[in-house]
Amino acid sequence: AQEQEMRLEEGSTRRVLGRIYLARQKLVRAERELQNSLDILEGLNSRYEMGKTLFQLARLRQAQDERAQMRESLERANVIFENLGARLDLAQVQDLTAR
Repeated sequence: AQEQEMRLEEGSTRRVLGRIYLARQKLVRAERELQNSLDILEGLNSRYEMGKTLFQLARLRQAQDERAQMRESLERANVIFENLGARLDLAQVQDLTAR
């Protein structure tokens, strides 16, 4: 995706890599990939994909025990999903918020 300048796919792929690193407890690498994903998606103004990456960033912040940053990412994702009517994603955000 990167070589062919497919930015949306690159942003999504970086999010997946971030999730994998998070699952493997490689938090520094997860943060790098998730932040790169968010930067790309913000540049494209891809709101739904941004929301999905923000949700993963919130999960990372939870693993890092950074509650304020976790809430900030969840709030941003929540606004996006509410505006788009993405109920399943919104339910995931609300579930993580309740923890």
